[in-house]
Amino acid sequence: MVGMMTEHRSMKQVLQQSDEPAWREWDYSLVLFPEGDGGEKVRRLAALLQHGSEKAAGKVGSPCISLGTFRGREAMEDTLIRWVQRVCRMQQRFRIEVKGPCVHPAGGWLLKVVDQGALTKLTESLAVIVDEYLHSCGKEKVVWSRSPHCRISEGQDRQSPDVRQKRIEEMILQTDFMLHSLVLMKEEYEGGYTEMVNVFPFHP
Repeated sequence: MVGMMTEHRSMKQVLQQSDEPAWREWDYSLVLFPEGDGGEKVRRLAALLQHGSEKAAGKVGSPCISLGTFRGREAMEDTLIRWVQRVCRMQQRFRIEVKGPCVHPAGGWLLKVVDQGALTKLTESLAVIVDEYLHSCGKEKVVWSRSPHCRISEGQDRQSPDVRQKRIEEMILQTDFMLHSLVLMKEEYEGGYTEMVNVFPFHP
């Protein structure tokens, strides 16, 4: 009987603990936002394209490059921030070139990154520490993007293929921009509230 009461109390404590904010699970992402004059061109294009799409509910509309996504708890954030900071402090700011737009397989529009080299190097540096930390916490590793791109709008395009192709031809953009920092974002499970957790500046 004592053993059963002890087990009951421990299960109750676990359930109470899971309801606490620090143990709440979120969908996290490591993203890069276009900056400078090139970034402004990308944002203007995104605004034009979003007029022809049914925007996904609750999604952030700012153009960005997602390097990877993962599930985690708020209690893990402080350690994650410390480790990611170490990588970003050694990462020089870098410039990338993008071109498009192209239709995204999941709906919406994207800009392709011309040279993936710098993004691949940054992703590899992050994977070494972030995946190891998630594994130590019993969580799945990061789902890293195999071919990072700049997502400029979400949702399904309502126009016919012919009209869509004409819009692409009219809005062709090829530009470059500097990347000054990496951003850790989090979103409620299955979509909803999104917030910025931390900004990690690169070395000047």
